[in-house]
Amino acid sequence: MIDGQKIKDTRKKLGISQQDLAKGITTQGTISLLERNSTSPRGDILAKIIARLGLKLEDVVVDNEVLAAQRFLDQADKYSMNNEYDKALETLGKIDKLSDNEQEAHYLFLKTNAKMWQTRDFEDALFGFNRILQMRNKQVDIFTVLATCELGVVYLERKENDKASFYFEQVPALLENINLDDYVFWTLFIWKNLTLYYYRMMDFDKCAEILEQAEEFSNRHFTPVFIDSLYYTNALVLHDKHGEWTKDAIKYLLKSWAFSTFTDNKENIKKTSEILVEIGYLPE
Repeated sequence: MIDGQKIKDTRKKLGISQQDLAKGITTQGTISLLERNSTSPRGDILAKIIARLGLKLEDVVVDNEVLAAQRFLDQADKYSMNNEYDKALETLGKIDKLSDNEQEAHYLFLKTNAKMWQTRDFEDALFGFNRILQMRNKQVDIFTVLATCELGVVYLERKENDKASFYFEQVPALLENINLDDYVFWTLFIWKNLTLYYYRMMDFDKCAEILEQAEEFSNRHFTPVFIDSLYYTNALVLHDKHGEWTKDAIKYLLKSWAFSTFTDNKENIKKTSEILVEIGYLPE
């Protein structure tokens, strides 16, 4: 549990308004709810808030088990980003206690997603993602959007494109109800999967539109998460549109390889390296 009173007292002591504290991080409404102990924002959002106040996480977390759970969830996020699903599941297994419905949804999403790619048991994944939708009771939040998007992924992997489209086509409208700046990691995760969907459907214009939006968003938030995968998809789109590795396509391929190396995304390093070797931009 987060000590909202501690955050409120520190903010007032520093002479900072709720709006100023929220600027560039979240909404004023979220700060208000946080100070009333009515919400616990994601770990990255909370970290930015307390850093602006000159506090440490230990200063505002009342329950150490809750703090430990959030740290494990954040670590599992990073493993999932790099497709290290065994490590993600191992990390999730260390969690003893989940503090609220949001942490429960976060945990179930990561576990379902990791097991899906580890075992390719898509039937089990359908159950898990639908369970998240039921848990959230039809409310539109980041986890309902994630579950909807991943249901599309499941059907895309099963080559049931009509069913995949049913879910993917809902996602852009659902995102309009979310403050994307509050969920940088998840927003880029969703866009990564949306662009893959539009690429496979050969809707290159729509794919390019989202890729441009994602790149701008990533640059604005100074984050490298998923950018290697997004650059790789951009390279494929340009290649397939023009039927060859154009200068721009190679540029995105090289950027994808560079960011993959930086984030240690071994799967993407392998994919980009194979193409770059083939076209003579990397030594064999």
